[in-house]
Amino acid sequence: MKLPASTKAVTYWIALYGAYVNWATTALAAALGTFALSPITGAGHHGEPWQESLITALFMSVGIATLAMTVLVLWGLRAAASAGGQNKTASSVAGGR
Repeated sequence: MKLPASTKAVTYWIALYGAYVNWATTALAAALGTFALSPITGAGHHGEPWQESLITALFMSVGIATLAMTVLVLWGLRAAASAGGQNKTASSVAGGR
């Protein structure tokens, strides 16, 4: 991945946030018995409105974090691929092959 060090660090922490908050939110949703964003596993259970809102907000933050992390990783991979392709072309021309 070809990203500045600070962007790599941000990508890492976003991925870590997404993984742990997803796990914690799923556990909290099960403990509270909420139905938010999991209608199949939450069938027959309903939490208080504030609990449903909390779980929805947490799951939405995980979704946004995952999307941001994916964009950053793809951006880094694209930059690495284009840099590798340019180097390969330059060496081929210089070598006569």
